[in-house]
Amino acid sequence: MRNRKWMLAVITGLIIALCAGGCGSAGSDPGKEKAEVNMEPIMELSEYPVCDGSATALPLAEALCSALTGAGAEDVIKAVKHNGGNKALEILLASSAELIIVDKKDGEIKAKAEAKGVDVEIIPVARECYVFYTLEDPEADKILTGITKDEADAVVMGQSEIKEIKYDNWYYMSGYLPENVYILAVDGVMPSVETITSMEYPCAFYYNAVIKADTPADSQARKIIEVLLSDSGQQFIEEAGYVKL
Repeated sequence: MRNRKWMLAVITGLIIALCAGGCGSAGSDPGKEKAEVNMEPIMELSEYPVCDGSATALPLAEALCSALTGAGAEDVIKAVKHNGGNKALEILLASSAELIIVDKKDGEIKAKAEAKGVDVEIIPVARECYVFYTLEDPEADKILTGITKDEADAVVMGQSEIKEIKYDNWYYMSGYLPENVYILAVDGVMPSVETITSMEYPCAFYYNAVIKADTPADSQARKIIEVLLSDSGQQFIEEAGYVKL
């Protein structure tokens, strides 16, 4: 997948950059001065809970693990594995993971959990979106209209096409925009931090942290979620190139 190639190329650099204070992203304002993010280690790497999630959330998960444990990139990459949203949810429900970060909808998560007789807690921690582009100057409103998140998923996974826009002409907001391309509006709305935050952009979505409902209050998994929802955690998410809540 396109995002996988990008992810392998930038994981180490992202961890180093975030721990040092962060850098820009495809969704950030290049003229805006970013505040330094102070993320102090709060646990040892050996104490870090078993985590999983969507492949696209892996750079964030690895950077977070490095910041919260003080571990180096090589050790973190060995410790944090994401098997994709579907598999991650199965692993959580089978009690083989304590925390997952996925881009799945609440309803889908709850339905699968109920089928297994498991109660879960679903906590939004970040926003993201699909951004479509073309190499030729388009009349965007005639190309991309009425796209839902599910339809965008199908396009991104290579299972569908939207008129002239093939599935490989997209990227995640947290990725790097290819050079010399035209970004497409969807239903007349351009992707930006503002339109993703307001969820006005039709292909915006949430990353949800998911834990089992009986996860202890003093667990490391809940501590990680608390960090993600804190002001410094949200700034950390923004520095990683995602869109904060």
